[in-house]
Amino acid sequence: MKRVISPLLCLLVGVCIGWSLAYYGPTAKNQRALLEQYRYVRDKFHMTDDEMAQAGKQIPQYFEDMNRQDEWAAIYGLATFVFLERGNLEGAKKESLKPVGIYYRLYHNKIQDTNFISKIEQAAQKYPAIKAEISRESP
Repeated sequence: MKRVISPLLCLLVGVCIGWSLAYYGPTAKNQRALLEQYRYVRDKFHMTDDEMAQAGKQIPQYFEDMNRQDEWAAIYGLATFVFLERGNLEGAKKESLKPVGIYYRLYHNKIQDTNFISKIEQAAQKYPAIKAEISRESP
């Protein structure tokens, strides 16, 4: 009987020690913190776990899209700068208004937050160049 109880007791103690190290160890604490952050994000976006997994798969595309948007802004900024350096103020105005016009045509009837759209419309009342740009047909 002693031969059976002693190894079982050692096994039980070993399992308890292993469990406590795994549960209270730094890796487990980090995993619990990460899971808590995941749940926070999931709840804030009102998403299911499946939707979060799908969104996770699209993260590389999201960063690629952000890169394209930054590139697009830099292209217009560079073109405007070149016009200004050459003394072509009208060309600089026209180039700097292109993103404003594109934004307005894309979103003036589609977005919930119309604060920026209303600012564009207010500026269009004051500046004819802005009014002409936002009234233009999409290319």
